[in-house]
Amino acid sequence: MQFMTHQDDCARAVFAAINIKKQLTKLQLDMELEDDSLVEPPVHIGIASGDIYQGVVGNFARREIVGIGETCERAIHLL
Repeated sequence: MQFMTHQDDCARAVFAAINIKKQLTKLQLDMELEDDSLVEPPVHIGIASGDIYQGVVGNFARREIVGIGETCERAIHLL
């Protein structure tokens, strides 16, 4: 089993969350120019550290990469 970690993983997670929020806000602004009836969806991002198990689920027609573990559950509760 190979673990991929970096010394700045915590900072990377925070910067990724900030970039996700910025891109969603930009997308929302672009959509509002086309239709005034749209309302900004709430965005909540939870960040937790720890081990997760990641893998591919599904077949060739519908395939997803999922992560499971206590860390994922903890991040959900931080929302």
